[in-house]
Amino acid sequence: MDDSSALTNGDYRAWHVGGAEVQQAAGMLTVQLQVAIPEALARLEAHAARSHRPVVDVARDIIHHRLQMSPLPD
Repeated sequence: MDDSSALTNGDYRAWHVGGAEVQQAAGMLTVQLQVAIPEALARLEAHAARSHRPVVDVARDIIHHRLQMSPLPD
């Protein structure tokens, strides 16, 4: 499923940088965090930036259940 029409330029870039792995991790985050794809990608990118790691590495950690993100408080 390509939901790129709903993505901002920054989100679209992250969506394609890691290819399938970033897409899979974003999909997993949509379920885990109950958010839309753009929010999942923003959370993925933010975590990568805070930890000074490539987005694809963070995506791999999510896919392999080495990293779980918590929903943001209301």
